[in-house]
Amino acid sequence: MKFYDKVLSLCYQNGIAITTLAEKIGYQRSAAMAWKKMKKMPRPETVKKVADYFGVSVTSLMQDDKPQIVIPDGVTEWTADEIMLIEAYRKMTTEQKNILLGFSELLLKQG
Repeated sequence: MKFYDKVLSLCYQNGIAITTLAEKIGYQRSAAMAWKKMKKMPRPETVKKVADYFGVSVTSLMQDDKPQIVIPDGVTEWTADEIMLIEAYRKMTTEQKNILLGFSELLLKQG
């Protein structure tokens, strides 16, 4: 996940618009769109401000991590529903993915 996507996810998890975050850490609202368009990492002081605001490490925001899929013991193949979910997820925008992940977390907490 890239810097912008991580920041957007943190904003969603904390109920704040990314443009509001930009203002709260001392930037204009338009800075958020500049982060989205960036082909490279933002300046270190920007990353530090975002990390401090959310209480996360600078490293976690800077690493372009790719989540590892862990297949539970005993699972040998994907079901049709699992494949359908993965295919739908891959077609979603970043914002749609973040919303879906937020709902998934809520459903899991409800048991």
